[in-house]
Amino acid sequence: MSNSKVVVANYYCQSTFKIPKGLDLEDKTKVKSWGIKWNKLFITLVDDSVIKVKCDADAEDYDFKWPDEATIEPAEDFGMESDCEEDIATVTGAVCKKCNTELPPHTASVHLDATNKIHECPHVDC
Repeated sequence: MSNSKVVVANYYCQSTFKIPKGLDLEDKTKVKSWGIKWNKLFITLVDDSVIKVKCDADAEDYDFKWPDEATIEPAEDFGMESDCEEDIATVTGAVCKKCNTELPPHTASVHLDATNKIHECPHVDC
């Protein structure tokens, strides 16, 4: 059993789609199926033609800068059993505490390892 954690950011936004005039989505004699994907409403008619309907406000109109809520949850609740992969956790903007020079980008695991040489001043002039 893993004790890994994840951060879950919840954005509460809502999309609305205008149904084409004269079309009843519950009328099975006209509508085979319908669903939403990529913030578009896809209506498949019984003749297999598809109507794509854009929502009234595109996703770009939503403010994704700050989530409405962020929580720390067990990774296993989201089907994740391992820790963060190296390629998605990069540290940038870290500075040497001795000479105040910016260090090159490096992985979070390197940054969090107190014994790693990244924590020794790599600059000759210090």
